[in-house]
Amino acid sequence: MDGAGRVVLPKKLRREFSLEAGDRLRVLVDATGIRLEPVSETGELVRKENVLVFRGEFSEPISSPRIESMIAEDRERSAPLPKLKTRKG
Repeated sequence: MDGAGRVVLPKKLRREFSLEAGDRLRVLVDATGIRLEPVSETGELVRKENVLVFRGEFSEPISSPRIESMIAEDRERSAPLPKLKTRKG
């Protein structure tokens, strides 16, 4: 921990938990110590190379149709834009 109270998480842990700069962490304190947990207001699918990884949590149980919808939304965002025809001249 530095003088300002900041803690640096080792790269291995950041990779293991799919943490990126700007991610929010919940701080839990109990008799055994301090624990950090990744937090997201809404769950999201994040592309890691060719794989979609779930990050965050849901306020209610998630269904298979909702997961399929999230995958479809990701595919739409990732789809290449159609090429426009140009006039020669």
